[in-house]
Amino acid sequence: MRALRLGVPMLRAVCGLALSCALAVGCATKPENEAAGTPVPYQLIAHDVDRSTLSTVERRGFDLYVRDIAASRATNAALATLAGRGRARNDVAGWIVVPYEQGFLVRFITQGEQSVIDVSVDPFSALAPYVVENEPGKSLSARETAMWRARQLAIQEPIARCSDHYNTVVLPESDRDDADWLVYLIAVAMDSTHFAVGGHHRIRVDSEGRRILERFALSKSCISPEYDPGSAGFVMTHLVSSEPVETQVYVSLLHGITLYVGVVEPRRSWKVEEGRVQPLD
Repeated sequence: MRALRLGVPMLRAVCGLALSCALAVGCATKPENEAAGTPVPYQLIAHDVDRSTLSTVERRGFDLYVRDIAASRATNAALATLAGRGRARNDVAGWIVVPYEQGFLVRFITQGEQSVIDVSVDPFSALAPYVVENEPGKSLSARETAMWRARQLAIQEPIARCSDHYNTVVLPESDRDDADWLVYLIAVAMDSTHFAVGGHHRIRVDSEGRRILERFALSKSCISPEYDPGSAGFVMTHLVSSEPVETQVYVSLLHGITLYVGVVEPRRSWKVEEGRVQPLD
């Protein structure tokens, strides 16, 4: 599994969604004299929904979720394929996830802006991803190039860090062909018994991927609670907006948990569950 060195963000995909912290150096473990907690579950096969029925926050959370599991499953498939061929790839700088046929195409890209591995993934199916190693590397479309540049620009931004490792997900801000990019920097809980609710960031980049337009911290603090399988949900206070944000929808979908979110101003309470945000007032 060491054959493909994909950089810091890819460690999250291996450690988190592959359900095996042994694959990523730096995953925290419990002291020997302390009982290990229950590993956080991951929902690796998404349930399709009618996106037209979702609010903007719900839609963005869902889109984060399906792209994240597509990237994770693609990573594991690429690692296994290269290991089976006895090959190594040290030129991969990161990846983007683009719509493709019935699912997504995860493109692993070099600093020279070429895709050297393409993996087709259907996040709504248990079917194995299909891996193609490109020799020579394939050029990106103009829109994919802008998406990649937006990612590369955003990951250089100084942020309040809540983890040693961050994952990235890039979404178009809207369904328009010339929409700006939303680059999400997702904090990774390095202990497999904890999940990261706080510490995530959203950075809006112009449609050409050349200029940062907005930076938004999606929480005020680092929140990484221990998973309790017997809990009915996790209660949190939310300070950065008047309603829940998309990363809370994403976390709820990814781990199959319910979040109860208390907004301070205006004073309201919400339930985030199964991709939906419901007021409790």
